Amino acid sequence: MTDWSAVGGSGGKISVYTRSTSSGTYSEFKELAMKKRDYAPDSQKMAGNDPYARPTFYYTNGEPTGLAKQFVDFMPDKKLSSKLDLSRSNSER
Repeated sequence: MTDWSAVGGSGGKISVYTRSTSSGTYSEFKELAMKKRDYAPDSQKMAGNDPYARPTFYYTNGEPTGLAKQFVDFMPDKKLSSKLDLSRSNSER
């Protein structure tokens, strides 16, 4: 598929963008979604400074204690605290 009209869109070339080949996202997506097939040869590799991010979840067996508690309390960074939902208990994060 190389043109948007093939999927019901207005005609035009589809531009393919991927993460840098050294990215974990690149290799995981290739393995899981692409069934280990290569990306299009003309795909454009993006630098690792794009604004995409994924959430990180921490699971503990009950309330964390010791070093695990220190780590969970350390995360997230205080600058982000105001933007995150911190109403859940640590064991739910």
